[in-house]
Amino acid sequence: MLVIDETWNQRDAEIAIGETVKLELSENPTTGYRWRMADVDPALRILDESYEAPSGAPGSGGVRRWTLAADKAGTIPLQLEFKRSWQPQPARTFAVTLVVKAR
Repeated sequence: MLVIDETWNQRDAEIAIGETVKLELSENPTTGYRWRMADVDPALRILDESYEAPSGAPGSGGVRRWTLAADKAGTIPLQLEFKRSWQPQPARTFAVTLVVKAR
């Protein structure tokens, strides 16, 4: 399983049809900032989404995780925004292009 983290920002990731990909981005929801996925391509399925809080001090940041799978070959742009729900502009953005190949 390919694991994509912040180091993959603005890069391409090659996967096969049906292969599972895990996307992991740092997040601290206690500040109001959360990662939000923009329009997801219908060829991409979100199998799971979760947040893992740290075991340290309360209010510390953790990791937001998505498990994804692609159903057809092609190029799928994936874009996320790190923002507060009440603010129009994101504090950060993350983009990766999934290049999905036939097996």
